[in-house]
Amino acid sequence: MRDGSGVTADGASARVVRAEIREFHEQLAVWLAEGSERTMQRLASAVARELSFVGLDGEALDRDELVAALADAGASRPGLRIAIEDLTVRELASGLWLATFVERQSPGRSRRTSAILRNETKAPLGVAWVHVHETPLG
Repeated sequence: MRDGSGVTADGASARVVRAEIREFHEQLAVWLAEGSERTMQRLASAVARELSFVGLDGEALDRDELVAALADAGASRPGLRIAIEDLTVRELASGLWLATFVERQSPGRSRRTSAILRNETKAPLGVAWVHVHETPLG
């Protein structure tokens, strides 16, 4: 339920979801380029326990598998930059959000991503990633 301000009853808004997507990818680029335990902790704390992730290769990972893969990849891509484009967010139900966006990695492959996030007070910005599906572009 909204209160007229565009904020759901439990506090999140499409603005917060957009901010989480951008901040998460900023931190992901830092982690992959430089590695930093604090950055890795931030990434892991934004991922819901029941996360399902489908990567560019079609492989499905759960939360523990994704976090382990990210942990192994720290500082593996010096100079990496990530840009988020064509970001759209809509509320599916109270506190449940669908986001679609294009992630451009430089150097690297671009991908179109669909993600479901939900309100979660313990997450860094108050929303956690529940499902992510990436599709390669060109």
